[in-house]
Amino acid sequence: MIRLDAVSLTLGHTKILNRCSWSFPDTGLFLLNGPNGIGKTTLFRLLMQDVVADTGKIIFTNASDDIYLVPHEPFMYQQLTGKEFLELIYKVRHQSAKHQINIWQLCQRVHLSQFLDDQIRTYSQGMIKKLALIAAIAANAQVLLLDEVFSGIDSTSIPVFVDQLNQLKLTHLIILVTHQATILQLISAPRLTIKDGQLSDG
Repeated sequence: MIRLDAVSLTLGHTKILNRCSWSFPDTGLFLLNGPNGIGKTTLFRLLMQDVVADTGKIIFTNASDDIYLVPHEPFMYQQLTGKEFLELIYKVRHQSAKHQINIWQLCQRVHLSQFLDDQIRTYSQGMIKKLALIAAIAANAQVLLLDEVFSGIDSTSIPVFVDQLNQLKLTHLIILVTHQATILQLISAPRLTIKDGQLSDG
């Protein structure tokens, strides 16, 4: 579980959170939506401990500090091939051979496998987004923070990824930021927003 306990955060002259208290369970999928500038990405940075709350605290239980973030513009090692990048994830995250096989199968299902021997610098935006999302699934972290990960991904691959997230939510916590109507229609999940410095059902 991740619990925000009276967390306040101001960046510049903008108050993002104001004594916000909220609990996320160990598992499940949540959609975080709302207009740009309300603090969705900042909340992710707070959970990643890239920024520090002004007051209050964030409490992690049951190893929920095992967090993997896919930002809106994912960082990639451009000189690596897609395969080398995934193999790096496997090595760092100590993933089993069985899990790796499932990931290669996912690459095939979203039509990325034929490009895995190419350097990432040759990838289109959609291919980079696919690889970043596959890497997040490959990492198998307990908590996945996904910030607009579907933008640029082709319409035939989106349902495959949504199916993966629906499976993962049974054993992992996933918080997804998206504005795409297609995704909102495909995913049935609680919707949250940030309003007046509070997390609330959106």
